Amino acid sequence: MTVFVVRDDGEEMPVVVQQQGATVLDLKRAIRRYFTLKLTRYQRSSVNISWRYIWRVNWLVHEGSKLKDDNALLADIGIRNKSYVSFVKRLGQRRDPR
Repeated sequence: MTVFVVRDDGEEMPVVVQQQGATVLDLKRAIRRYFTLKLTRYQRSSVNISWRYIWRVNWLVHEGSKLKDDNALLADIGIRNKSYVSFVKRLGQRRDPR
């Protein structure tokens, strides 16, 4: 299935994920694969992206709900073929000073 990932600048990226049994982690891996192919094919760049930083700073959001659980099935969340997912910046969480 194809899931469209919308960036902050409005660019829509078609990301292909398996249809049966796909999880949020599979979607994140597909996004990583898409970016890697795009950078190597079209921009001929060897830029190294820190995906640990990307997932620490951004949420993936589908219809207002954050995709927090990497093991959740996309079908259970409501992500189907031609669904839209967007990146949203995470806000800092306050910690108790005690």
